[in-house]
Amino acid sequence: MKTKIVFSILIILILFLRFWKLDNIPPHLRNDEAALGYNAFSILKSARDEHNHFLPILFQSFGDWKPGLYIYLTVPIISILGLNELAVRLPSAISGIVSLFFVYLIAYKLFLNGRIAFISALINGFSPWHIVFSRGAWEANVSLMLSLGGIYFFLKSPQKPFFLILSTVCFSLTFLTYHGAKISTPIILTAILLAFWKNIRSINRKLIAFSLVISFLISFPIITSFFNNQ
Repeated sequence: MKTKIVFSILIILILFLRFWKLDNIPPHLRNDEAALGYNAFSILKSARDEHNHFLPILFQSFGDWKPGLYIYLTVPIISILGLNELAVRLPSAISGIVSLFFVYLIAYKLFLNGRIAFISALINGFSPWHIVFSRGAWEANVSLMLSLGGIYFFLKSPQKPFFLILSTVCFSLTFLTYHGAKISTPIILTAILLAFWKNIRSINRKLIAFSLVISFLISFPIITSFFNNQ
């Protein structure tokens, strides 16, 4: 009973550290946060970004091009809460919580021990790095959530092959979320291939081929961006 009370208090504290005064701490939006929010508002009102592009995948911004998934995740929140700091930062805060859930599931899948899984999530939950990135409109935080989802669904795929498709979708969406995923996701996938090659060989080849096609279709806008300076 005491253990459950302690765990409940820790979970509440983790939520508190990510959502308390989210609209005021940090005290104002950075230029990138403002760009994400304004483009989401523009998409909501006109289906076009600030440069009048119709439902783009990549958004032209302050001297760069932003992958658009974070913006599209923000659109429904702005439609409910309005254009403000809380609405712009909320997708990242929610992604931070979901990331901790995936850390728990991955650790439990690997060690089959609930205590180890909870401690793993707890360490991440109180990590200053994780807290800071959960309290701003950081595309990297959403990309982290998708990467962890991709890892977890992959670990489930040998028993239930359908999860390989979910894993593929998660990993592919990282490219539409954050430019850094162009480096991090291939590294993660290479590590998975090396560590779980025997498991992968047991999966139906048609399912693997179908997953690769899905990956290509989702990633295609990012592939083309290499050739048009976006």
